[in-house]
Amino acid sequence: MIRKLLAFALFLLAPSLAGPAVAAAPPPRCDADVASDRVALVVGNRRYLDQRWEQLDNARSDSRQVCAAFAASGFRVILLEDASRDDLAAAVALFGDLAAKAETAVFYFAGHGFEYAGDNYLVPSDAPTETSRANLRGLFVNLAEPLAAANRAKHPVAFLDACRSRAAIVRVVDADEKGPDGPPGFIGLPDRFGGVVFYSTARGSVAYDARPFPTGTNSPFASAVVEWLATPGVNLTDYIGFVMEDVKSGTERFPYGVQSPIPYGQLPDQNRFYLRRAAAVAPAPAAALPTAAPAAPSAMAEARAAIAAITPDDLAREDGPILAARVLKRARPEQIAALAGSGDELAQYVYGTMLYLGLGVPRDPVAARGFLADAARSGNPAVLTVYAYFLQFLGDRPGDRAEALRVYAQAAEAGYAKAQSNLAYMLYTAPPPEQDRARAMALWRAAAGADYPYAAYALGYYGGERDAARTRLAALAAAGSRSADNWLCQLEAGTAPEQKPETVFANCLRAAQDNRPVAMAATAWLYATGKGVAVSAKEAKYWARLARNSLSPSDAQLGTYLDWYEKKK
Repeated sequence: MIRKLLAFALFLLAPSLAGPAVAAAPPPRCDADVASDRVALVVGNRRYLDQRWEQLDNARSDSRQVCAAFAASGFRVILLEDASRDDLAAAVALFGDLAAKAETAVFYFAGHGFEYAGDNYLVPSDAPTETSRANLRGLFVNLAEPLAAANRAKHPVAFLDACRSRAAIVRVVDADEKGPDGPPGFIGLPDRFGGVVFYSTARGSVAYDARPFPTGTNSPFASAVVEWLATPGVNLTDYIGFVMEDVKSGTERFPYGVQSPIPYGQLPDQNRFYLRRAAAVAPAPAAALPTAAPAAPSAMAEARAAIAAITPDDLAREDGPILAARVLKRARPEQIAALAGSGDELAQYVYGTMLYLGLGVPRDPVAARGFLADAARSGNPAVLTVYAYFLQFLGDRPGDRAEALRVYAQAAEAGYAKAQSNLAYMLYTAPPPEQDRARAMALWRAAAGADYPYAAYALGYYGGERDAARTRLAALAAAGSRSADNWLCQLEAGTAPEQKPETVFANCLRAAQDNRPVAMAATAWLYATGKGVAVSAKEAKYWARLARNSLSPSDAQLGTYLDWYEKKK
């Protein structure tokens, strides 16, 4: 069964209740009334009284896992299962009172939802499948109500699984479907919310109810949220990114397409906010402790096993933050630090990345530099590229740029496409005498030949080889590369005579659903102008809002598309 599960919480798998003949003490209730500066309202609606509703098999089991995870992370949790309209109203009132005294408030909803006439509604278990406009507010719960309650806390966060894969899950009998309001449709973006809403899947794409499909007891989204919540010290921005990556990679071979979670909004201090706080601070790097005794091998066993699980293909394919977070799932920060301090080069790479990002440990760019430099001595092109990237963007010493060029060149000579492309960009955009555009084009051709999407885009955009770039990017996109969709969208979605925006709407939409802000803005412009798709002011507004409020706003092209959209709407 497909459904949109935007579980915005943290699910730590609840302990098994099975036991031998001797009765074991039951685990504490996940919704026990405990004092905390963190509060969560968790709702899972699996069964609906009106049998015409699609029944959501895993919504309740997901909500129980979410409840257990919040409780394990120090939240006071209000848990509702198969909640009626009155149940929800009472719980939201209590949630708001608690949120007003809390630092963090999380709202999680798994169930049906829809949008009509600019308002978003959640479906209680006793709601009908047909109603009138006048009865909407009395039978359904306006999403604005629990969000307003969460907004009373300093850090409001919401996770929504509201079955957004169906355009018409409820019938409004007196709706003018050809009028400005149209029929009920996908649940949309909230107004006046000061936090983050994490949707289990992008508008118009699928969300699965079970992993493995179709027999699992939790959704892919819920499973990823639980797994990453078990890693302490991951800030909200990284946490969202890791969950998104896990869900996408875990559903690549599912029958109805890839599930792509998507966030909306952000917290002012998001890079310093943690759903699961770090339990302890990792020790200082070994270099800072010259008199420290070597760590015992047993203290590094878990880290050694986690590092050994990283394959050469992982290094070539996965970004450093993803690898570091996966190691953190299996080993504690102090274990990884000890292994890095012992001279293990892969551990140095992982721990340097953790220090660089503040992932599971306090952010320390100075110590990160040392560990990444040590790791780069391995000559592994993926590690070299990360170190060069660090020098390029965080280097603050004389000669760091020249060193970045040298390290990129070393990795590029090994045939590593990302290093070739990054080096090409530095050479192409540098001022004279460092500028070398002929060499840059040669590097981009080599990287494009290795199917690196940005390099193909650069050949078309910077080098004028537009036809070849179109052909290569279209082939990569057809093979499932959302990066290729994104760069083909940016190559063609424009007003220049050589551009063909009417040919790339599908590419732009897929990239937008993959949480790429520039593609979101381009999609808004295409909907507003009717290039390659029927004009839709509603869809244009949705994607423009999402682009403006993206967690990862991007380059100047984002503003260009939004300017075009504003002029056209």
